[in-house]
Amino acid sequence: GTNWFIFNLQQIGYYRVNYDTNNWNQLIRTLNSENYHQIHVLNRAQLVDDALTFAFDGYISYDIAFGIVSYLERETDYIPWYPATVAFDKIDYILKGRSLQSQFRRFVRILMRRFYVTNGLENLPTDGVYEQFGRELSIDWTCRMGDERCLSYAYSKLNSEIPKPLEVTLLCNGFKGLGRQTEFVAWYRKFQSASDQADRLRYLDGLTCSSDLKTITDLLETTLG
Repeated sequence: GTNWFIFNLQQIGYYRVNYDTNNWNQLIRTLNSENYHQIHVLNRAQLVDDALTFAFDGYISYDIAFGIVSYLERETDYIPWYPATVAFDKIDYILKGRSLQSQFRRFVRILMRRFYVTNGLENLPTDGVYEQFGRELSIDWTCRMGDERCLSYAYSKLNSEIPKPLEVTLLCNGFKGLGRQTEFVAWYRKFQSASDQADRLRYLDGLTCSSDLKTITDLLETTLG
């Protein structure tokens, strides 16, 4: 049959739900089709979160978990993407220094392409909170996963006025790479002269992403000294 079921509709309870293999596979087929909206956005988030957690804990196979996750190639809503990136952060850390990491990062870039393009790169006056969160997340993760155009864009914004909601994301990814000393000094001076504590913390968060070991060491010595 092609029927599937979901418990904990719209996540009314604080619990995870595991299913038998057949139901997981039916959910995978629905999510990876044009009918994925038949499953409520909160339940799409729940399925991503539960599937990855169950795979981490050994209760279901990673084939099932990544079958669920693969639907994100279609997803443009922030809500399911948030739990996905929490899990992706863990996977990326586990794969650090291994050859599989580059394949994983390419996989995430492919999944995120539509989400990244749909959100765009600039804040809009009509944005709600989720639109702002989604744009910040899509830029941050597309850059973090090594997309060269995203990283070039972030670097170009170091010499521009950056909207506050995107400041940490664009500074952090803009400072990844060598040859950023001039821009680093300019933002470091902004950090030094800022009187607002929230501004100072944002600048510091961005500056500490620098790939230049000497620059970051000098910053930490100055900040912590």
